[in-house]
Amino acid sequence: MRKKEVYFLLCLVLVAFLPFSLLAQDKKSLSLGGQKKCAALSKVKSLERKWISLAKYAIPRTVLITIPLYIGGRMRYGYGSGAIISSDGYILTCTHVVERSERPLVVLSDGRRFTAKVLGWNYRQDYALIKIPARSLPYFPLGRSSKLKVGDWVMALGHPGGPYPDRQPAVSVGRITKTKADLILRRSGKFYKAVLRTDIPIFMGNSGGPLIDLEGKLVGINGAIILLNKNSYSIPIDRIKPDLSKLKAAKRWRGEGASWKDVQSSYKELRPGDIQRVYLNLAKRFFLYTFGKIWKTLKKWWYRSFKK
Repeated sequence: MRKKEVYFLLCLVLVAFLPFSLLAQDKKSLSLGGQKKCAALSKVKSLERKWISLAKYAIPRTVLITIPLYIGGRMRYGYGSGAIISSDGYILTCTHVVERSERPLVVLSDGRRFTAKVLGWNYRQDYALIKIPARSLPYFPLGRSSKLKVGDWVMALGHPGGPYPDRQPAVSVGRITKTKADLILRRSGKFYKAVLRTDIPIFMGNSGGPLIDLEGKLVGINGAIILLNKNSYSIPIDRIKPDLSKLKAAKRWRGEGASWKDVQSSYKELRPGDIQRVYLNLAKRFFLYTFGKIWKTLKKWWYRSFKK
C-alpha cells in the first residue's frame, strides 16, 4: 500500500508542476520569437538608413540631360539622365539620349546648368560620354559589375518624365535578377548583350542614369525597360571601362551586331503570356488601321456621291 501511495503522490507532484513548466516554455518561445522579430526589424531599419545615406550621396552625382528637338516645326524637349564619373565634368549616359544633339543641356542637382559636348559613343551597345566645363564636381567611383550576383541590392537614379520642380532625381531600389541578359531594341537599333537585369521600375527619363551598389560605386548605366513585365536593363560598367579612352577621344563606332542566337536569347526575356499580349496588341493595331482605312474610303465615296 505504501508503494501505491508514494506513486500516487509523485503523480500529483508532476501534474501540479506540469502547467508551470509549459508556461515557462511558452514564455521562452515568446521571448525568442520577439527577439527574432526585433532582430529582423533592426536589420530592415539599418538597411533603410543605408539607403537614405546612399541616396544623399548619389543625388549630387546624378544629372538631368535636356535635348532640344524640332518636331513638326515646334520646339520640343527630350529628357534623360547621366552619371558624373570625374571631378572635371565627364558624364556617362546612353547613346539614345544624346544622339540627336551635339550640345545637350546638363542640369545639376544644385540647379547649375551647363552646355555639354558629346564626345564618343558605342551606338548599338548604347553608351556614350559627354563633358561639361566644370571643376571639383562630386563623382561616382567605378565599381566592378562582374562581382554582382543574382539577389544583390542595387539603387537606380534618374529623372523619369523630365525635370522635377526641385531638380532632384528620383531614387528606386531593387535587386539583380540576371547578370547576363540579352535584349534587342529593333526600333532604335540597340543591342544589349550580357547586360544586368533588375526588378527596379525605370521609365522614360531614367535612361543614362546611374545604377549603384551598396558601397555607392557605379556598376551600370540604366538603359531600357520591358513594360510588359517591368524588367529593366542596365549596361554593366565593366563593359564600358575598356572603352573609356576611346570615348574621351571622341571616337564613335557602331558596336557589335546581333546574331540569330542573340535574337533567340532576347525572346527568352519575355514570358509566354507577354508574347501573347504582344501578338494581341499587334492584331488590335492591324484591325484599327484596316478599319480606319475602310472608313476613310467610305467617307470619300459618300462625299463624292452626295456632291454629284
